[in-house]
Amino acid sequence: YNVKYAKMITNRVDKEPYPVSLELYQYSSDMIVWYSNTFNHICLLVDDVDKIYNKLKDKVNFLNTPIIDPKKTNKICFCRDLDNNLIELMEKL
Repeated sequence: YNVKYAKMITNRVDKEPYPVSLELYQYSSDMIVWYSNTFNHICLLVDDVDKIYNKLKDKVNFLNTPIIDPKKTNKICFCRDLDNNLIELMEKL
């Protein structure tokens, strides 16, 4: 990913039955304030974004319907939890 002012560390553990992907971004002091001292969002790798979205859309505050990223490698959508944390649901294509 091309994230300006950031160094990204990615770790992927492919252990059955649930592969896990962890992305950590370290932002420089030049980055805008809301990135500087906190995490931005939590990303959950799921099997079927559309299925989860359709099941939860009437109960969860979704910010968008599922979309395919510009690189056409993932289908994603974002929602907020009860504490207003940003959560990304991501399906590998």
